[in-house]
This record gives sequence, structure tokens and C-alpha cells, in this order.
Amino acid sequence: EVQTGCFDSFGAEWDRLLSGNPMPNAFLSRTWQKTWWDQFGGSSELRLIGFRDAGELVALAPLMARDGVISFLGGTDLVDYHDILSTHHDCTAVAEELFCALDRYDDWHTIDLGSLPNWSPYLEAFVSAAEKRGWGTTTEQEDVAPGVELPPSWDEYLAGLRKKDRHELRRKMRRLEAAGELEQRVFSTASDIDANFNEFVRLHKLSTPEKNEFLTPERESFFRTVTRYLAREGRVRMYFTSLSGVTVATSLCHEVEGRRFVYNSGYDPEYSNLAVGLLNHALFIKNSIAEGISYVDFMRGNERYKYDLGAKDRIISRLVIQRRQESGLLRE
Repeated sequence: EVQTGCFDSFGAEWDRLLSGNPMPNAFLSRTWQKTWWDQFGGSSELRLIGFRDAGELVALAPLMARDGVISFLGGTDLVDYHDILSTHHDCTAVAEELFCALDRYDDWHTIDLGSLPNWSPYLEAFVSAAEKRGWGTTTEQEDVAPGVELPPSWDEYLAGLRKKDRHELRRKMRRLEAAGELEQRVFSTASDIDANFNEFVRLHKLSTPEKNEFLTPERESFFRTVTRYLAREGRVRMYFTSLSGVTVATSLCHEVEGRRFVYNSGYDPEYSNLAVGLLNHALFIKNSIAEGISYVDFMRGNERYKYDLGAKDRIISRLVIQRRQESGLLRE
């Protein structure tokens, strides 16, 4: 059974689907999606399409339509991962039912699905279902998303690094410790995160001209709001590294089902000679290991520090589906 509706139509069932999803993340949460929609939905049309089996919600497609294009709700500038929320259900059947439901609308010509992880079973299912309908498809690599599988101990983590990276990390840590009193603070309550959010913004903007330009007042407002809401659900960790009482680096992370996602970070360039940005992440990893976290996901982007800390690439793709093959976007 196919169900279309608004956010309130699915309610707590959405959260249950998120917990049961094989690879859950905060971007798929009802909190994130609704907050984004309320601020950025604009002239788009909301298309939340759910799929029920014997009355139970087994999959949910958070989509929107605008100017003849159907896409995941949330864009790509603020969201690292998009996907269908589902339990371990038949992805092929869900994809075929989704396209059958979308085919009833006559106001679109393209389905543009960005930031779709290659490890999602829906990537292959979408291609197969589209081609069965005679729709043209193209798939391209959109970005990489490096991450680190964490062992049970810090010593095992260090042993797993490349010899050069292990040596450099130890050397840089010794130098930072010799420069002053080193401390990393972790905030997890909504009140603490809210109270320290301005400091996070300051360091984020200070890091690079690109980050300063990216964090427009509109995006900052969204970050602040969605972080507050997620923190109330226990899904946020905020890290600050200080040297002799001066805050020099920060990370804002999501925590979902035993995995941590580094959503954004920043540091004071005056301390760049001490590699405070890199070492803030190293201390964050050490903390995560101590708390039993299984995976640190640095998400999209191939910045060098991620690989220095042992991260391995995973691929994020963009799938474009054309309703009519004569449009020219054909799968090779």
C-alpha cells in the first residue's frame, strides 16, 4: 500500500524506520528533514511517499518537486547523505512501487537524486526499476565520504595507521602538549550545546575564507535550530580543544546508532603551526574509542587530514533519471 502525506502523517513511525535502517544518519531523521523544509522548502512541493506492508510502514521516500524535477528533500549543500528510509525490506519492490506512484504525476520530467551512497541498495534498485519503465538513467560519482572503523583501543587504532602517519600524529601531539595545558571538552546536552554554539560558529568562520563565506546568516540560523532540536534527542556532540585556557579548535558531530558523523569543524589559524585542527579530530577519535563508538564518518570531502587519521573512501553518487529517453540522458 502506498501512502502520501505530510510530516505529521508518519510521526513516530518515521523514527522507528530511522532506527531500523541499515545505515542510519541524522540527515534521514524527521527532525532534520522537517527543519530543513520549514526554512528552505520555499516554492517546492512536498512529496513524502510511504510504503506499508500489512499496515506497517516499511519504507519512506522524502522527496520534493520543483520546476519539473523531483529530488530528495534537503538539497546537497547542507546534506551529506540522502536515501530512502527503510527496514530490511525488498528494495527492488519499493523502488518499483515508488516509480509507479511518481508516474501518476504529470508535472515532472526528471528525477535527480544527489548524495546517494554507493552502499545503499537503493542505488541499484532505482536504476533497475527505471530501466524497466524505459526511462533513461545516468550515474556519476558526486564525492567521496572517508571514514574510520574504530578498534577497541587507542593503541590498536594507532597501530592501524600507516607508519608515517602514526609517527607524525605522535610527534604533533607531543609538540602540542609541550605548548601549554591541553584539554578537550565534550558537550552533549541541549543547554550546553546552545550555550557554546557561538564559539563553534566563531571558530568555524575563522578557519578558512571558504567556510566564512559558506556560513551565511540563513545557513547559520538553520545550523543553530537543527542542532538544538537534534541535541534534545541526544544526537549531537560538540567538542572543543583548548590550550592553556584558549579555545583553538572545535567539531560538531552527530551520533546515531553507535556511529559518529563529523558534520562541521573549525580552528583558529593563529595556532595552525600546532596542527590544532588535525589534533582536535585525533582527540575526538580517542574519546570515541573510549566510549565504544564503532565508526567515525568524516562525510563528504577529500581533505587530507581525514586520510592522515586513517580514513578510507566510500563513494557518494548522483543518479539522474529521465522520464523520456529522447531527452538525451541515457545510460551507457
